[in-house]
Amino acid sequence: MCGITGIIKLEGTLSTEEKEKIQVSMKALHHRGPDAQNVFFDTATGMGHCRLSIIDTSNAANQPMESFDRKHIIVFNGEIYNYKELKHLLKEYPFQTQSDTEVILAAYRAWGPACVNKFRGMWALCIFDKEKNSFFLSRDRIGEKPLVYLQQENNVYFASELPVLLKLLPEQKKLTLNVAGVEQLFLYNQRHLPWNTTIYKEVFKLPPGHNLIVQEGKLHLQQYYRQKHTKKQQPYEVAEAAYEQVIQKAVSRCQESDVPLGMLMSGGVDAATVASHLTNKSIIGYTIGFSKHDPEILRAKKIAEKIGMHHETILLSGNKTRNKFVREYASLIAQFGEPLVLFPTVYTKLIMQEIRKKGIVVVLTGNGADELFYGYDGSNKLLLVSRILEIVDKQRMIKNLLSVLAPLGIFSDNIRDLIGLAQEAPYRRKGYFYRKHAALLRKTLFSKPMASLLAHTDPGEHIDAISKTCAAPFIDAAQWAGLRMENEHSLTLGPDTGSMCCATELRSPFLDADVISFAASLPAKYKVSLRRIENKKIVKKALAKRIGKQLTYQKKQGFGFGFPIAQLLRTEWKKEFLNYLEESLKMELFQKDEVTRQCNDFMNGGRRHEKNMVTLFTLGIWYKHNKHHLQSTARSS
Repeated sequence: MCGITGIIKLEGTLSTEEKEKIQVSMKALHHRGPDAQNVFFDTATGMGHCRLSIIDTSNAANQPMESFDRKHIIVFNGEIYNYKELKHLLKEYPFQTQSDTEVILAAYRAWGPACVNKFRGMWALCIFDKEKNSFFLSRDRIGEKPLVYLQQENNVYFASELPVLLKLLPEQKKLTLNVAGVEQLFLYNQRHLPWNTTIYKEVFKLPPGHNLIVQEGKLHLQQYYRQKHTKKQQPYEVAEAAYEQVIQKAVSRCQESDVPLGMLMSGGVDAATVASHLTNKSIIGYTIGFSKHDPEILRAKKIAEKIGMHHETILLSGNKTRNKFVREYASLIAQFGEPLVLFPTVYTKLIMQEIRKKGIVVVLTGNGADELFYGYDGSNKLLLVSRILEIVDKQRMIKNLLSVLAPLGIFSDNIRDLIGLAQEAPYRRKGYFYRKHAALLRKTLFSKPMASLLAHTDPGEHIDAISKTCAAPFIDAAQWAGLRMENEHSLTLGPDTGSMCCATELRSPFLDADVISFAASLPAKYKVSLRRIENKKIVKKALAKRIGKQLTYQKKQGFGFGFPIAQLLRTEWKKEFLNYLEESLKMELFQKDEVTRQCNDFMNGGRRHEKNMVTLFTLGIWYKHNKHHLQSTARSS
């Protein structure tokens, strides 16, 4: 796990000033890679790397790394877990290190851009091919590792983090606020700007599962990852055995490390599943809480005892956490460079800080299981809706009747939504909720100039595109969209931001490519039923055989459960909350009277507008620290 930065010249040569900017940008990346910092300069490019040493910790494995004949140079952030397997297939390459980085170089030389199809892991990388005078940038399938870029005239800039990218730009360069991106923050289940957009119009995220080729002055974006969703018909017992095998292999891969590993041991099913498959018995499970009597801690201890794992508890002071929470939240937003409406990122940082003090560099988590195996509470309701829609789709008479009843306005909100979903094309059903919510926001919260700017944009367009790739029942398409876009904040963005600020690497075995493929092939009936206790069905049934039913089927609370964020914003954090709310209004994107009305309702204990208030609060933090990067008037965007 590291940080990368660089400038690619489409024409001309790298100037002294640009070389200096790369050096400056690396200082802003130091938190991602404190172990080594190096640069590579050539006529057409400059690339910087800050290293967190995990695989082959020797200096020989530092980056930027050149191939043995110096024809290829790489900067790479992430881990390729199956690098040893690939190394056996690349015997003709004269390896000089034991690193996964050198395996990437050898794989690229042997297989070209198609090499990424063989990788199992997480990555963001850039390879300079001197022979072809081209650059190959790539990002892992799910987007665990970040990579942003910007093309300006004859330069392409890239970096692991947005604030680092901005340090590469000319001093006078001002950027345009992306109001469509701002809208995304408020919509439905979003808490972030998804991979198809950034807070600035000129800046792009390299989409997960894509490569970017820079050659002959042009940029070519290529998608290499397309997940199949063909359902495999098999007895449940066969499916469960296959599930156990694929999880075991994924957990085994994630244990590849030359530095100490730890396990983020919540009292939940997902962490328990990963922990129960660990073969490295020296790995310690860490649980964090505010009291030794915390139910999460007590449950985690019991699970650890059951599977024979050494377990440690980290206790935080509730008072100290409350006192510094807003400051920590603001610092994480500053590091991320965009609004990220995710308070648990603070918990991630606090946990990683304490674990890092114990000398642990790599931490495994159970992240991703809820999205893949339908563990969220709403999954049962979603299954019911999905089954109803399957019936409606087969019966044209019912569909025609619903189209007649829809305008009458005599139904509850839930029934109206069901009717609305039935009238949509299957691939547009998840996006239906985004379009509906956006219509309300454009009429109420957003200012008239902002609503006008958004008038010709479709807020559900990219959710539709993802859903369209999953020709399956509504529940499968909706959950796939959640994995690929809607839940990026908790799956990839928050974990990377919260851990890398402490120079620790989080690994998620459930996000292994083979686990994802297996989950995509599994019928929904093996994941969820109409009974809430059977959410994440196959995961729980398999785990119960390892730790027992009592521990498996208890309700997980999670760290931070009961920590009254909304109430604290109304009381102890009221001053900061109102100040940042006022800062967001300076953007001239919102109707001040409506914001005031919603704020009063929230301050009086109302929950209806809580998401809007928290989002405005977060946006205000971002704007206060980044408005100097923007063109003078936000509304000009």
